[in-house]
Amino acid sequence: MENDQESHKLRTLLRVGTAVAAELDLEKAVQFVTDAATELTGAAFGSFFYNVLNGNGESYMLYTLSGVPKEAFSQFPMPRNTAVFAPTFAGEGIVRSDDIMKDPRYGKSAPYHGQPKGHLPVHSYLAVPVTSRSGEVIGGLFFGHPETGKFTAEHEDIVVGIAAQAAIAIDNARLYRAAQQEIERRKKVEAILRTSNEALEASSESDHTQTKQALAKLRDSERHFKLLVQSVTDYAIYMLDPEGVVASWNAGAERIKGYKPHEIMGRNYAEFFTPEDRAAGVPGNALKVAAEHGRYESQGWRLRKGGSRFWSLAVIDAVRDEQGELLGFAKITRDMTEQREAQLRLERAQEQLAQSQKMEAIGQLTGGIAHDFNNLLGIVSGNLDLLEGLIEDNQPALHRATLARKAASRAADLTRRLLAFSSKETLKPRSMSLEHSVRNALEIAMHALGPSIRISMDITPTPNVYIDPAGLESALLNLMVNARDAMDNGGLLHVISKSVQLDESHPYVT
Repeated sequence: MENDQESHKLRTLLRVGTAVAAELDLEKAVQFVTDAATELTGAAFGSFFYNVLNGNGESYMLYTLSGVPKEAFSQFPMPRNTAVFAPTFAGEGIVRSDDIMKDPRYGKSAPYHGQPKGHLPVHSYLAVPVTSRSGEVIGGLFFGHPETGKFTAEHEDIVVGIAAQAAIAIDNARLYRAAQQEIERRKKVEAILRTSNEALEASSESDHTQTKQALAKLRDSERHFKLLVQSVTDYAIYMLDPEGVVASWNAGAERIKGYKPHEIMGRNYAEFFTPEDRAAGVPGNALKVAAEHGRYESQGWRLRKGGSRFWSLAVIDAVRDEQGELLGFAKITRDMTEQREAQLRLERAQEQLAQSQKMEAIGQLTGGIAHDFNNLLGIVSGNLDLLEGLIEDNQPALHRATLARKAASRAADLTRRLLAFSSKETLKPRSMSLEHSVRNALEIAMHALGPSIRISMDITPTPNVYIDPAGLESALLNLMVNARDAMDNGGLLHVISKSVQLDESHPYVT
């Protein structure tokens, strides 16, 4: 269960990182972060209070909730600069309390000296500041539970990680919103310029002055937009003409794709796609979808300069003028290779965990059967002892009883090896022949591997080794089972034992 819980936490954290990296809608991103953090901490309810700027540059506070409806907070004012809330909004650190009602910082600020009437019941309390890459405190994540002692240091670590993801999401959303606003501003100025140019010959001196002012605004707008786009290094941002030819190139595009502006501008963006995608017509289809529906989103392998591959998360937006004519496309790409590799590592870890659980189940089943069988052998051996005393004058019968005793002894030895394989017997190392243990393991393996596996043996006599025989046989049996699993349609399993001298030059020594 602990492995399942850890695996669930890893999947959730990875899902949060991937989702907020791709989400450019601020409200959706912070709601996703709040929901995930509330789930991972086991909080009864969680919230994210954060500052935003409106179109006039004025700051105001918004919030998201998880676990309770917004109506639960609608009758109360926004958090105030009290002794409990202040450390979070000032970015001073984490506040965690097993019972906030008994915390010395709580309830000291008027008009409330406790929880307001109708407030959600909170005893366990956890709050973490959310700080942007520039050091600005954007807001805070707050979690509560009506029971005491619900949050631990591990929950702190989880929320600190998610707070970093939240900061990235807000920074990215702000940057994207600023870029979109600048694009709209540029389009408006370009429309003014076109109108002014059409009437330039017939205009008065006053109109001519207005045109010059519009040109100056356009130059300022272009310069401002260029500085904004060029300052972004985490994203490749560039423009394409209607045919897909690269028309602009920012620093992020150079960092991610490896091309300098003079090396790529004027060439078709299809060069970033793999040969198989180009053969399938993916670049042209992407532009077609973006032109018809306004946007195209995709993930897949793309090429850097030199041909190396990276996993790309890409968005293509169609850019049109006021009359609806297609001017080109705005392309935004992010390198998600590390996140994809982390996902693959998680999947491999899950496969290994499943294999481990499978082997553990087999061991438990084997141990149970061997234990019961060992009890039966005890009964058989005891009765053979009694029988030998009764028939000691009957040599043929005594001979058969002796053979039965040897078979029972051999079965008991096999049972001990099965118990050792299932980790139910204490290991007892001793000096013994390695050849003997290898042959015993092969004897068991011949029955366990199935008829599709042929076994070839090359066993060289070696000096005695000090080892637990059952443990060695169990290890050899595991290796042979793994070899069998690697052969889908059966095959030859070659087992070799020999003595070698290990030194620093040997390939097995690191």
